[in-house]
Amino acid sequence: MKNIFLTMIALFAVISIAVSQTITLKGSVKNDKGLALPQALVLCKSTNTSFKVDSGGQFVINATLPLQLFITCAGYKDKIVAVDGSDRLAIVLTASNDKTEQGTQTGSGMPANQNTGSIIYGGGGAASIMPVFAPVEATHGSRYLFDGWVKGALISTDGAVYNDPSYGFDYDKMEGAVLLSKDQKSAIQVDNSKIRSFTLYDKQDSPENFILLPAIDPAHYVQVISDGSKYKIYKLTLTHFVKNNYHNDGMTSIGNNYDEYVDDYSYYVVINGGSPQKVALKRKSLKEVFKNDPDKLNRFFDTTNGDIDDSYLQALGDFMNK
Repeated sequence: MKNIFLTMIALFAVISIAVSQTITLKGSVKNDKGLALPQALVLCKSTNTSFKVDSGGQFVINATLPLQLFITCAGYKDKIVAVDGSDRLAIVLTASNDKTEQGTQTGSGMPANQNTGSIIYGGGGAASIMPVFAPVEATHGSRYLFDGWVKGALISTDGAVYNDPSYGFDYDKMEGAVLLSKDQKSAIQVDNSKIRSFTLYDKQDSPENFILLPAIDPAHYVQVISDGSKYKIYKLTLTHFVKNNYHNDGMTSIGNNYDEYVDDYSYYVVINGGSPQKVALKRKSLKEVFKNDPDKLNRFFDTTNGDIDDSYLQALGDFMNK
C-alpha cells in the first residue's frame, strides 16, 4: 500500500509539471517601426498582476504556464498574447488613431474601452482585483557629468593643451571616457591613454579638474578636490545603471517606478606623493589620515562647521597645505 501511495504521488507530480510549468519570461514591447515603448504596461491575466517595462521596452516575468498577457500603451491598440512555452517574447503594438481603441487608463486601472465584465481581467466584475497601473517615470540621474555640452580643455600625456572652443566637452561616468562634439549631436570619444588630465567648466564657468591616477582607478578619471604641495584630495565617481523593479499586485506596490543611474563616490588623500589613502566623510576617518598633523587638523575642526562634503574637503585641503 505504501508503495502504491508513493507511486501515486510521483505520478501526480509528473502530471502537475506537465500541466503547469513555471518559467522566467523575458520580453520586449516595441511599435511597428521597431522603437521601444517604455510607457507600456503588461498585465498577467491569470494573477491580475501588472508589470512595467523598463526604459528600453524590456520586461521580465516569473510566471506559470499556460499564460495570457494583456499589453496596453497610450496611443496604441491593446493586445492580448498567449504564451505557448517560449521564454522569449517580442510584442509589437500598432498605432491607433481611434481613442476608443487606445486602452486609456481610468482611475480603477481598467482600460476605458473595457467594461467590468470583460474577460481581459479574467473574472467578470466585482470579484476581481483591479490592478492599479502607475505611469513610467523618466529615467533618474545620468551617466554623463553634465546634461549638455560644456567648455573644456585637455592635457595630453606629453603636456600639450587642447582647448578648441568650437568643441563641446562632457564626461561619461560609466565608461570613464572623455567626449567631444563638434556639432552638439554626435560624440567623439578621446583615447584615454593619450590624455593625462582635463578640465570642464560648469554653467557658472567654474572649473572642475580631473586626472587619471591608475593607483586609484586605471579606467576612470578622478576629480581633483584639493591640490597642494603636501596634501592632495581626490574624488572617484563610479556610475551604474539600475532598472526599475516596480511591481503591483492590485493592492500593494513595491520597488522604484523608474530606471536610474546611481553614482557611488569614494574619496582619497595622497600625502607627499605617497600611495592614495581612502577616507570616509567622517571626522574619525579624517583624523586617521591626517594623524601627522593633529593640531592643525583640530584647528580646522574648531573653526569650520557644516557637513563634510566636497566643499568641506576642498577647504580642509587648502588649510592643511598652508
